[in-house]
Amino acid sequence: ILRRQPSDMDAYPTNIEPWCHSYTVDSLYNTYRHNREGDEYIRNAVMDLDGLIEDLKANKDNMDKDECMVKLSLVIHLVGDMHCPCHVGFPEETFPHYKYNLTNKGKKLGFHGYWDGSMDRQGRGKWTYEKFAARVDNVSPEQVAAWQSGTLEDWGRDIVKLGHRAHEITTKDMDIAQMTKEQKEASIALTDEAILMGGYRLAHVLNTIFSDGNIKTFNE
Repeated sequence: ILRRQPSDMDAYPTNIEPWCHSYTVDSLYNTYRHNREGDEYIRNAVMDLDGLIEDLKANKDNMDKDECMVKLSLVIHLVGDMHCPCHVGFPEETFPHYKYNLTNKGKKLGFHGYWDGSMDRQGRGKWTYEKFAARVDNVSPEQVAAWQSGTLEDWGRDIVKLGHRAHEITTKDMDIAQMTKEQKEASIALTDEAILMGGYRLAHVLNTIFSDGNIKTFNE
């Protein structure tokens, strides 16, 4: 796995993967610009994504083809990952032990597991991309422009709001088999919004990398 060169604020521990699939926010819901808080490791997909975008923008034309493909794959992966509402790490005072469990007909089911598998539970797991777009993508150009504006930190704050809604829909020890119609509809709406938001933002990131466009990152 390729490792981004660390800076003074960015020294990776040796016992974890160098790329994070989630990110942590502080008490003001700002994403961290570094990956340490005292002795605690701060998960930071947003910071990793920032570094990859900057690297590809600056060096893609002279980069080894295989290295470019790996880093591009990581960009695609991390944009998707950061838009999963269960991938936000909240402060303890906001959601005490936010990695709580749900149940499904009496069997333990993690909060993370529910939301990562929500497409399957909504009967959409076998949909093609084309079918999903045809049935769900009715987003206005104005909404797309709003989603694609701002910084990566701003995007992170948007997903914090999705995370809040996910916690409101699926509370600790809730049996998802007993979800009301309203809760199911809210779950579907949240999943759709996260996928559409992430998809349009990924398109913007790729256009930025390959068309010399601009995306505001931590370093600007």
